Amino acid sequence: MTLTSVIIASESDEAELHETLDSVLHQTVAEQLEVILLHRDTEENSSESVATIDDSRVRVVPVGNRSPVACWNLGLREATGDTIAFMKVGDRWTPDKLERQQAALAENPEAGVAYSWVEFSDEATPWGDRHQELQGNLWPYLLVWDFLETPSNPLVRKAAFNAVGEFDENLKTGAAWDMGLRLARQFPFVCVPSVSLLRRQPMALDLPLDLAQWETDRLAVLDRAFAGETESIQSFHWKSQTNLYKHLAYWAFRPPLTPESRELAYRYLCYLAERDPAFRDEADFISVALLATHSDLEEEWLAGVGKTFDRAFFLQSIARSPYPTISVVVPAYNCQTTIRATLDSLFNQTFKDLEVLVVDDSSTDETLSVVKAIEDPRLRVFSYPNAGPAATRNRGFNHILGQYVSFIDADDLWTPDKLQAQLDALEANPDAAVAYSWTDYIDESGQIIRPGSHLAVNGDVLSHLLLGDFLENSSNALIRREAVAAIEGFDETLISAPDWDFFLRLADRFLFVCVPQAQILYRLRPQSMASDVVRHERYCLTVLDRAYRTAPQAFQSLRSQSLANLYQYLTYRALQPPWNVKNCQAVVGFIENIHRYDPFAHEYSDLLGKIVAAAITHSSLPRDTAQRLYPDTDPGFEAEDLFQYTRSRPYPAISVIIPAYNAEDTITETIDTVLQQTFTDFEIIVIDDGSSDRTVEVVKSIDDPRIKVFSYPNAGQGESRNRGACHAQGEFFAFLDADDLWTPHKLEELYNAIVKWEQPTDPERRYENRKPAVAYSWVDWIDEDGKHLERGCDYTCNGYIYPKLLLSDFIAGGSNILMWRGAFYQVRGFNPEFPPAEDRDMWLRLAEKFHFVAVEKPHLRYRQVPTSQSANVERMERSQLRVLEAAFRRAPTQPPFVEHPDLLPAYERQTYANSYKYLTFKALDGEPTQARGKLAARLFWTVLKNEPQLWQERRFVLKFWLRIAATAFLPPTWTQRILDRFPTFPKLHRELLFYTKMDAIVDN
Repeated sequence: MTLTSVIIASESDEAELHETLDSVLHQTVAEQLEVILLHRDTEENSSESVATIDDSRVRVVPVGNRSPVACWNLGLREATGDTIAFMKVGDRWTPDKLERQQAALAENPEAGVAYSWVEFSDEATPWGDRHQELQGNLWPYLLVWDFLETPSNPLVRKAAFNAVGEFDENLKTGAAWDMGLRLARQFPFVCVPSVSLLRRQPMALDLPLDLAQWETDRLAVLDRAFAGETESIQSFHWKSQTNLYKHLAYWAFRPPLTPESRELAYRYLCYLAERDPAFRDEADFISVALLATHSDLEEEWLAGVGKTFDRAFFLQSIARSPYPTISVVVPAYNCQTTIRATLDSLFNQTFKDLEVLVVDDSSTDETLSVVKAIEDPRLRVFSYPNAGPAATRNRGFNHILGQYVSFIDADDLWTPDKLQAQLDALEANPDAAVAYSWTDYIDESGQIIRPGSHLAVNGDVLSHLLLGDFLENSSNALIRREAVAAIEGFDETLISAPDWDFFLRLADRFLFVCVPQAQILYRLRPQSMASDVVRHERYCLTVLDRAYRTAPQAFQSLRSQSLANLYQYLTYRALQPPWNVKNCQAVVGFIENIHRYDPFAHEYSDLLGKIVAAAITHSSLPRDTAQRLYPDTDPGFEAEDLFQYTRSRPYPAISVIIPAYNAEDTITETIDTVLQQTFTDFEIIVIDDGSSDRTVEVVKSIDDPRIKVFSYPNAGQGESRNRGACHAQGEFFAFLDADDLWTPHKLEELYNAIVKWEQPTDPERRYENRKPAVAYSWVDWIDEDGKHLERGCDYTCNGYIYPKLLLSDFIAGGSNILMWRGAFYQVRGFNPEFPPAEDRDMWLRLAEKFHFVAVEKPHLRYRQVPTSQSANVERMERSQLRVLEAAFRRAPTQPPFVEHPDLLPAYERQTYANSYKYLTFKALDGEPTQARGKLAARLFWTVLKNEPQLWQERRFVLKFWLRIAATAFLPPTWTQRILDRFPTFPKLHRELLFYTKMDAIVDN
C-alpha cells in the first residue's frame, strides 16, 4: 500500500487551515496518508489553532523562524511516504484528487510527477481556456509557463525529490517553479485531465515590493534554466520572458492603481509591445492600457475607454506551448538585395505563432549581415558550407520546432494571409498533409508580371502533378512536419527540379488541399530562367522517370501528356531574353518533342513554326543579323502563349458516352456536334453494341485523339451506357444517342450550371439549397433528316425535382443530361432490365438523391423516328409500367410522401395518365394502320380512367376519339385521306402531350 505524505505550511487563520486540512483528510485514500503540518507560532497563527486537530494522521512540526521555502525543505526531510504532495492553506482538493494521481503514477511507472487541472474558487477565472493534457517530457512546456500553477497541484514520487534535491531557498517566490523545472528535466510527467484543485485567488499584493520580488526570482529561475542550453531551447527564451511579463502586467494593472503600480504597469507594457510580435499587433488594447498608466487621466479613462479595458487579456494571450505552430525555412545564398523584403513578408503574416529559420548557404555577399540586423525573437539563423538549395532546405528542416513547415526562397514574397489561410485549410481537412495556394509572378522590382496557372486540385493530386508542378515553386506549400519526415525531405542529388520531385513524393503518399487565392509572389529573373535549360531538361526527365516507375498503372497513359507539357515549359524558359545559341539549339529539339508527344500540336502549329524559325535563325546566323530578324525582346510571338495549350488536367472534365448499334448513317453527324462544342475539355467514348454495319469503321475514320471506340456483344442501350462509364475518365458524364444532336453550347452551359451554381436569393426558391449534381436543358424535336419539327419539352424545374419528374419525364431523352460521375455510381448506373425506359428509371433514381438544375435553352435536338410497328409501342408500355411500379414501391420513403402519404394515390393516377398520353402519341405517330388505331384506343382509354377530368375538354376528346376510330376501323388509305382533308386531325396526337399535367389533384 502506497503512503502519501501531504505537507502543509500553516501561516493563515484557523478557518482557512481547517478548511484546507479537511479536504486533505477526506480524500478517498485517507487511510494511506500522513499529514505534516508545518506550524509557525505567531500572534495570528497561535498554537491553539492546531491544538484542536485530533487525527493520528496529522503530525505537527514546529518551524521556528524558517522562511516559507525552508519550511518546504523541512517537510521533505520529515516525509516518510512514497509520494509527496504540498498543500497551501486556502486551497482545496476534490475528494478523489490523490487517488486519481496515484493511479496515474501506477499506470506510468516511468513518470515522476502526476498533476491535475486547477480552477479558482473565489472569483471568475480570468484565464478560463488554459487546461491542456500534456504528458511525457514537459520541461520545455514548463519553461514557458508554470502550468502547475500552485505547489498544491502535483503528486511527486519521493525518489524524484531525492534525485533533484531540495528547494532553492534563495529563490523565494520562484522556488516552486524552479523545483518543477528540475523535476521535469529528469522525469516524465503524467496528467490527470480533470479539475482536482480549487485554488484561492491570491490576496492583494504589496505593490510594488511583491511584484519586484516576483520578477527578480522568476527571471533568476529562467536564467538558471536556460544557462548552457542548445540553440533550439534558447529560442524559447523570449516566449518564457514575455509570458512572465504578461503575468506581471496582469497584477500590476489590478485596481486600484497607484503611482507605483502605474510605473510598473507602464514598464511591463512597453516590454511586451517591444518583445512580443503577436501582442504588438493589439494596438487598441495597448492604447487603452497606456492611458491607464497616466494618473492625470484616470478620471477620464474610467469614464471612457477604461470601461472596456480587461486586464485578463494579459493572461489570455499567454503562449501555452514553447513550440511554434509553423516553422518557415528560408534557404539563402547571396541574396542581400531581396532577403529583407522576403523576411518582412513573413514577419507581417497575420498568423504570428511561427519561427523563421534562415539557413545561409555560404553567401559571399552581405546576406548574413542583413539578416542579423533584423530584431525579431522568432528569427533563427544558421550557416553551413555551400551545398545547394535542396540540401539547405533539409538542413533547415532538421532544426524546425513547429508542427507545420513551409519553405520560401530568399527572393520570393507572401501575402499577409498566406499562412493563416493554409493552416485553416489543413485544420479543416485533417486527412490532408499539404496545403498550397496560387502563385503570381513578379519581376525584379516586385511588380506583378502575370498570374500563374491558378489550378485548384484537392485530395489525391498525383495524376495532376505528373502533368506538371502546379504548385509552381518551392515557396508555396504548408506541410505537416511528419509528412516531410516520412519522405525524408528533398533529394539533394537533384540540382534542378528538386521541388517538383519533393511534391510528387508527397502526393504519392498524402492528400493535398488548395487555398484558391494568389498568395505566393514568385520572382522571375530572366537570367536564371534561361540558364542551362538542357541540364534542367535532364533533371526533369529524371524526376518524371522516377515518378512513373512507382505511379499506378492507370496513370501510365499520362506520360506523353507530361512530356508535352514539360517541353512547352522548357521552350518558354529557353526563350527568356537574352537568347543564346545553346538555348536556341535546344528549342528546336524541344519543339520536335512537342510535336512528338502532343496530339493536339496541330492546333498551335503556327506558333510552333514561328518559334522554330526564330530559334534556327539565332542558332545559325550571326547575333546581329538574327537580332534584326527576330529581336529576342519582340520576336513576333509570345513564348508564354504556349501555356494556353498546356493540358493541366490528367483527365477530361466531361466524358461523352455514345452507345451505338448499326448507326453508320447518323453517328458521324452526332459526333460532329460534339466536336463542335465550345467546351472542349472532353473525351468521346463510343460503345459499339455488336453492330453488323460499318459503325465502328465510320467512327475510327474520324481523326480526333479524344475519340475512343470499344466493341462489345449486343446487350442493349442501358448496358452500353454502363460499359461506357467503365471506360470514362471525366468528372462528369454526358450520354448521347447515336442519332441525336447537340447545339454547340450544350456542354459549356450545362457544365457551368453545375460548377458555377450559386444558391438563389429569391425566397420562393429557398428549397434549392444544395449544389446540383445533374443538369439538363430543353429539347427540340427533329425528323429523320435533321429538320426541326417543334419544341419537344421546355419544362423547367430546379433543386429537388423528384415529385415533378415522377409525374412526367420532362428530361425527354437519354441524350439530355450532364451528371457528376459520383452520382452515376451512387445510383449504380442504368438498369439494363428496363429497356427502352431505362433512362426514365435512371433519372428518377438520381432525383431521389440529388438536386437538378435546368438550362432554359433547347440544347438537345432529339430525333423523332416514327415507330414502324405497334409491337414497339407495346414493348415501351411494358417497360414504362415496370419502371413506374418500381418507382412507386420506393416512393413512400421519399419526400413529400414520407410526410404526406395521402398524396401517393393522386400522384400515381396522374403519373399513369401522363405516361399513357405519351404512349398514345407514339401509337398514332406513324402510318395510320388499324393495329395502331386499336392500340391507341386502349391506351387513351387508360388515360381517361386515370384522369377523368380530361373529359372536361370535350371538344378535344371527341375529335381525338374520331381520329382513333378512323385509324382503327377504316382502311389505311381512307384514314390517310381524312387526315389530308382535315388539317387539324394529323396534329391531334401531338396536342395530347400539351395536356400533360405537372400536379396531382388530391381527393377531398
